[in-house]
Amino acid sequence: MARISYVEAKAAHRLLVELDTGMVLYVNMSDKIDTCRFLDLKNNEVFKNVQTDGNMIYWSDGFISMTLNEIYQLNNVNKSDTNAKAI
Repeated sequence: MARISYVEAKAAHRLLVELDTGMVLYVNMSDKIDTCRFLDLKNNEVFKNVQTDGNMIYWSDGFISMTLNEIYQLNNVNKSDTNAKAI
């Protein structure tokens, strides 16, 4: 299974996620930050401090996290959004 090799916060609550397979995902989180689970990510200081352990991305020492499977699902839902797509 693929692993996350790199993650970087971008403007407008987007994430650049690189996998060890060479795949790059540009993920739009702007719709998610209005949910209870991700509400703290509205704070740009929190959002930009995203990290990965290879299996998931996380913020606030793991208090907020997303698995690679969730990232894939979010990316597929947003394919109609031209600002979030696999490249």
